[in-house]
Amino acid sequence: MADTPKTGDVVIIKTADETIQGTLMPQQDEFALIVKLQSGYNMGIARDKITSVNTKEKYSPPLAQNKGAP
Repeated sequence: MADTPKTGDVVIIKTADETIQGTLMPQQDEFALIVKLQSGYNMGIARDKITSVNTKEKYSPPLAQNKGAP
C-alpha cells in the first residue's frame, strides 16, 4: 500500500480532464487539495474530481547549517 502524501511532497494528481504536478500545501479546505505549481502559483483541485494522487518525491527538510561561533 502506498504512503499517503504529506505536506511538502511533490505529487501527481490526476482528474478525468488533466494531470497536475505540484508540491502539496498545508490543507485547510476539506473540499479541495492545494498544490504549489512550478510556476509559483497555487492551485486548488476539487477532491471529488480527483481520480488518483501519487507521490513523486518525498519532502526532505533542509539541513540546518552550523554557522559556528561569532
